[in-house]
Amino acid sequence: KAVEDESKASPRTVMHMTAKELRQAYSTELRGVELIQSQEGLNSLLTRIGEGVQAFFRDLSNTSSKEEVILKRLGFSDRLEATMGQTFNYLLLFNPGNTQPLIQEYRTDKNFRAINQEAIRGFFITSGYSCLSVIFHPNYLQDSSFRYLGKQSSAQGAYLIAFVQKPESKRNLAKFTDIDVGKSIRIPLQGIVWVDPNTYQ
Repeated sequence: KAVEDESKASPRTVMHMTAKELRQAYSTELRGVELIQSQEGLNSLLTRIGEGVQAFFRDLSNTSSKEEVILKRLGFSDRLEATMGQTFNYLLLFNPGNTQPLIQEYRTDKNFRAINQEAIRGFFITSGYSCLSVIFHPNYLQDSSFRYLGKQSSAQGAYLIAFVQKPESKRNLAKFTDIDVGKSIRIPLQGIVWVDPNTYQ
């Protein structure tokens, strides 16, 4: 019974980790940071960050660029098993919308034909990270939980904020597609962001 209950428990995220657990999981990222418990300044930080993110998406224009990707597959003990190089046309199409920005991302071949997933079978390739900051857009804040971790002790003194996407929101979640079975699943992201104290970017 105890084992069954444990298997059904929600995974432990950065929102619930103790200071010790955070330092163990993110030892490099949290070096030089004094972790704090108080969340008093979080809302004001999110407001300032959100203003910048909103301006970014308001001024963003459609973009086309050349993308060179090197794919590597590692096996046991991080031994390199296979590698592949690909060149894509990367298209980012943007519609600001009335309340929420709509971003569409495409990878095409040199003739602007959609990339066939068969061409990269056996490898993972990510997408959507160019617009990951949309998590901090004022109209999307409700889709994630946030935690103020503290401030760097170095000269730049960046603020550190942890975030966890809520699975039930179903918006802006990462997607994993298994091309062998033709099925996709949505995956909530979590992470830590560094915020410049002068620009709030």
